[in-house]
Amino acid sequence: MKLDTVKQGVLKDYIEKSGRTRKDIANELELSTEHFSRLINGKYPFTENRAIQLYQALGEPEELAFLDTTIERDQKSEAWKKVYHTYEQELFTHFEQSPMGKKGSILEDLESLIDKYRKD
Repeated sequence: MKLDTVKQGVLKDYIEKSGRTRKDIANELELSTEHFSRLINGKYPFTENRAIQLYQALGEPEELAFLDTTIERDQKSEAWKKVYHTYEQELFTHFEQSPMGKKGSILEDLESLIDKYRKD
């Protein structure tokens, strides 16, 4: 599975707030730092096993439940709604503080995300 932009942001924020480095996590998963960075940046897809390993390595936090494909869909949906709402608020705050040129780019990205989720 490849992570979409929002999930990439949630994962990166979680890693940053956890106090662990990408290098430490990559080592724990027996990956190079470069390969791990490409996974979390959406350049490479996660295998189901690798996603679950990352989820477990990070302590199985609720906000990263989307990584564990064995969790029941309803549980994931509720956890994801909470995370998405928090992330949406952070995006809005960032948007309000951005210059006009950056706002146009942000709006284009949001429109493409909305279109994607309408299809799902």
